[in-house]
Amino acid sequence: MDMLTYVKQIFKDHLLTSAYKQLSSLEAKNSMEVIKATLRLLLTNNQNLLPKPEWVYFQRSLSLHHRLPIFYGLPKVHKTPVSLRPVVSGTNSLLAIFSNWLDFKLNDLLIHIKSFIKDSATIIRDLKDLNLPKEARLFTADATVMYTNIDMKLGINSIHEFLTDQVNNLPPKLPNRPCVTNPNYCDGRQYFQLCRHFLAAAHRYGNGHTSCLHLCHDLFWTI
Repeated sequence: MDMLTYVKQIFKDHLLTSAYKQLSSLEAKNSMEVIKATLRLLLTNNQNLLPKPEWVYFQRSLSLHHRLPIFYGLPKVHKTPVSLRPVVSGTNSLLAIFSNWLDFKLNDLLIHIKSFIKDSATIIRDLKDLNLPKEARLFTADATVMYTNIDMKLGINSIHEFLTDQVNNLPPKLPNRPCVTNPNYCDGRQYFQLCRHFLAAAHRYGNGHTSCLHLCHDLFWTI
């Protein structure tokens, strides 16, 4: 598939909807600069909530160059005609700084989640130790377009409820109060790039291809 056909198909299949708005390169750059400046201010105003190593991590990370998240399509070669699976890569993007930090902090809470499973080896071990009657049946399930279907407010509220229920088990250095008085510090939209095209979700928490990265970014400012 040549590049022009590839880009046209991605737009046709995924981006030519009211959920996205095309931007100029200058608009995209300015939006990222506004968000970056706001995040810097937010960190400065809440420096006392962060251990020194984490503060240094943020300062060093924010001093680096960051790219916009990249939107691309993975060919589903088993389908005819070939379709493209949408992916938004946040590697080396501004919000990845906060996403990585949040992932690190929330790992301490996994042991308190009743459905937590460490890895596939754990599943195999647990199944071997499970005594079931001969007529029992086991079922597995998979999620279809999971992140696209996550309601952002519901997801964040669910984590808030979990943190409230587990308040006595929270790690001592996990921020457990709102670190902003107004969580709408920025427009809450997802910005990304496809080749030479720059786009943004048309609405806050729109029904676009919401990434785990963006969910982490919004959760960071509300825990």
